Formats: sequence, C-alpha cells, structure tokens
Amino acid sequence: MSTDFMLDSGAAPSGADQQIVSEDGLADLEFELSWDGPDARHVDRRRAFGVNMWRDFFPPGLDAALLGKAVGETVSVEFAPGALVEDRRAALTREIPLAYFDAAAAGLAEPRPARGRFLPQGVLHKAGIPGVHSSNRRPFRVLDVAAETFVADLNHPLAGIKLNLSAKVLGARKKRSEVGGRSRDFIAELTDGPGIQMRAGGAPTDFFTPGWSARAVEDDDAAFYSVPRMIVHLDQRALETIRRLYGDLLPASGAVLDLMSSVESHLPANRSFERVTGLGLNRTELDNNGALTERIVQDLNANSTLPFADARFDAALCTVSIEYLTQPVEVVRDVARVLKPGAPFAVTFSNRWFPPKATRVWKDIHPWERLGYVMELFLRGGAFADLHTFSLMGDPRPADDAHIRETDLSDPVFAVWGRRRP
Repeated sequence: MSTDFMLDSGAAPSGADQQIVSEDGLADLEFELSWDGPDARHVDRRRAFGVNMWRDFFPPGLDAALLGKAVGETVSVEFAPGALVEDRRAALTREIPLAYFDAAAAGLAEPRPARGRFLPQGVLHKAGIPGVHSSNRRPFRVLDVAAETFVADLNHPLAGIKLNLSAKVLGARKKRSEVGGRSRDFIAELTDGPGIQMRAGGAPTDFFTPGWSARAVEDDDAAFYSVPRMIVHLDQRALETIRRLYGDLLPASGAVLDLMSSVESHLPANRSFERVTGLGLNRTELDNNGALTERIVQDLNANSTLPFADARFDAALCTVSIEYLTQPVEVVRDVARVLKPGAPFAVTFSNRWFPPKATRVWKDIHPWERLGYVMELFLRGGAFADLHTFSLMGDPRPADDAHIRETDLSDPVFAVWGRRRP
C-alpha cells in the first residue's frame, strides 16, 4: 500500500511569502526516512517548521537539492551504509560481565538485561567504556545474554543499512532578519529513534520477561472500564493522521473489525463499509459510536478468543489500545484467524495511555521500541506478511487542544500493519 497521505500543515504561506526554497529563507519541510529491514518496510516522517536553510545542519546533499524547489515538490537522497550514520564497528560490540550491569543507574525494574532489548548506556558505566557514564541515556542493544555475561551493541541501530531520505516542501518564505538563534542538526534529529523497531539479526526480542504484563491496577478490567469515558485519547491532528492512514489501508468496502473499540472508530468519513463491528469493554461507549453496525462487549484479557467465525472480516484495526493487552500474542493470532486472506490488520498508538492499566513492559521500553514490540506480536503469530512500521511527529498541536500548555507539538503517531497470509 501507499502511505503518501498529506495533512494540512497549518503553515500555508501568505501572499507575501515566497514559494521557492532559498538559501536566505525559511522552509517548512516533511522529512521521510525509509528503509527495508529483514522483516518489514519502515517509514519514519518528521515535520519541521521554520527551517533555516543557511544556519541549520542537513544530511549531505539534501540542502543543496532543496534550493530552488517549490512548495509541494519533493527531493530524495539515497545513502549507502555508513554515509548517514556511522557504519558498524566491531569495537562497539562488547561482552560484559553481568556483575557490571547496573540496573539501578537507569531505574530499571529488571535486574538482568533481556535479549534484543534496548537499554540506556548508563547501566554500563561500571564496564569502563569510554564516554559512558551513569546518566547516559543513549540506547544500546543487548545482543545476547549468558549465565555470567551479556553482549552489548553500542552501534547505531541503523548502522550497515541503506537508507533513503526525502524532504517535501510544505512552505517557504523570506526571513525578516538573521539575529542569532540556534542551529538544528537534522542528521541527529532524523536518526534519533529510527532503527530501534527492528529485531536484532532476525531473532525474536525478549519483551516477555517475568512480570512483563503486570499493571499498576490489577482489579477486574470489566469493573475498571464500567464507567463510560466519552473522550478521545489524542489531539485532533494526530487523529486525522490515523484516519488518513486507515483510509489508505482499508478496502473500499466490506466488513471491518474495530478491536478494543470505544466512542470513535476513526474511520475515514468518505468511506462506507458494509459492516463495522466494534468489540470493547463499555456498552455505553460502543452505543455512542455511530460508525458501528455491530457492538460486542468482551474483556480480551479474560478471554483472548474472538467470538467470530474464521475469515469473517476484510480488515481489522486497533487504535491506541494495544498497550492494555495482557495476552497480546494470543489476541493478534486470533485476529489473523478471523481475517480473510490478504486482509490488513493495523495497530496505531502514541505516547499517551491510561497508566493504571498499561502493561509494565509498555511503560518500561524505549518509546521507539514500542514499534518493535507491536511488530513482535505480528511476527510471533506467523500469520501476517507484508509488514510495515510508520511514524509521524513534529506537527503543531491544535491551538484549541486541552494539552497546548504542556507541549506545542501534536501527539506522535506510530503504526504497525500487515496482511493475513493466504
């Protein structure tokens, strides 16, 4: 499928603004970093507004390619392994005694590293690695764990991978003046996080260590969700991203399963489906969802088997809810059972959730590692192919959003999807 959807950036130039990117001007850009991993296609987008074409730092060749481009045009640069991020160095992979693993330095709940996981480098401060101190939050990957040692990989997660980077011009205008200010390093920004969602060498990541599914409130889920929450969980700009993503992914018609549904299904407004089945935990919320044609109340943590026949649905989606599942592998496997061959299943999420009911692993892992966690659910079931991960961040938060005083950026959107194998 294509993910070439565009939102209103909120940065349309005025009549006095120039429409061409120039060295002495400002630009609004949408960057896209994409690459093919061993298990999935990965696309990470970041929007940046008021980019200073003279002062800011760009990946090699990208700034020159942008000069003279008009609003709506896109330029792309392909980077061989080692050209955008440092290539792999054997010296950055080390076997370290477990006695030197200081979980307390990073506030980790687990006393031992887990295979495939990303952890802050601060836990390695006793190992005598140059530049690594207890407050270092830069992530490293655990490649293997033995009885008394573990292997730490401090290479960048994108090391050794061919990358494609594009930039689309959303807006361009002249600067009023050049009076100091700070420079943005877009090489660092665009490569901070991407790559962490991949498995290490194709081997499963050990997200499911003892206690991974523990939650702050272990009361009965049906009781916890018995009070209707007639709210949406993300700002409207982020939700519009999700609607457009679903519109690009879902079939033109057919039967859709909205898993862990609530008051909204976030389906594209211009699409009409034969049947939309919502499965959630609160009857009132489901009854107020006008997109649904069928409503089922079920606690998937108590019963992970879906109450549907095999191959019933043409598509399935799960919006900002995957973090609450205590049996996620089983649920994703059963979603595959009720999908027709080739049907898509999309999971979207952000950085906001109900803390009492989110699983411990979700709260503990690196924000970008959550993409890897969800992809692991798809991979472990073995029933999905054509896997993709996607992220979008950097949009301005709507001015009327309740959280505008907390952050001026819209909620980031992360997504993983695949198609049911034949």
